Amino acid sequence: MPRSIKRPLTSLPLTVLPFAALLCALALGPLGLSSSLAHNEDEHYRQQGAHVHGVGQLNVAVDGSALLVELISPAMDLVGFEHAPRNEAQRTAVAEARSRLEQGDQLFAPSAVADCSLQSAEIDFDLGTGVSEDHAPAQHRDQHRWQGQGQGQDHTSAQHDLEQEQEQEQEHEHEHEHEHEHEHEHEHEHADDHGHESHADVYASYVFDCRQPLKLKALSIGYFPAFPRAEKLQVQLISETQQTAIELTRTDQRLDF
Repeated sequence: MPRSIKRPLTSLPLTVLPFAALLCALALGPLGLSSSLAHNEDEHYRQQGAHVHGVGQLNVAVDGSALLVELISPAMDLVGFEHAPRNEAQRTAVAEARSRLEQGDQLFAPSAVADCSLQSAEIDFDLGTGVSEDHAPAQHRDQHRWQGQGQGQDHTSAQHDLEQEQEQEQEHEHEHEHEHEHEHEHEHEHADDHGHESHADVYASYVFDCRQPLKLKALSIGYFPAFPRAEKLQVQLISETQQTAIELTRTDQRLDF
């Protein structure tokens, strides 16, 4: 069973505070919660640059019959890359991850006895603008061979051969330089794609309505089996009676309130 660390709100990590502000939306009911999450993507979390592959953040809030769950995860943990999909395989990976995330009651299942139903699920893939890996082939230059045919030709056969040879050598040198430039540009672009690729996070928010809220004692965690690259979840739990900071790993299958 995971270990809970209960501390006063002011002594919790600073990343808790923006999430605590969301509790104001609890008074507005599920619609207010969902709307608040859609427009509040934990700006402090982003500013702190808390982006570590394998480590996601899970925020949980309980108030009355409303249960709010917010997931912030590196895109790498969910789809294996952090850029807009560039091919069919990557588009399929995003679609499959989105489909899993939409099933919030499978990833984070409330206690069955609490009789909770998922009211809304909002998913935001922030994968930026895609840069295609496909490069158009280099444009081929038209090669014209001078042919000394016909009457009144000013060049002798020997001169013709010599000039043709020189022209071919110049064209070969030019093509070699062009090819070298193209390879250099491709290597530079390839390095930019992999060495300077920006981070991307995926946000998912869920609102549950529980008919027996007093019996809500835990969440069953199906997130790790659904996403094998995920290793940890840093959890912040806020309710009317407690504030809890806890870390879950792949061996943890349950979050106790």
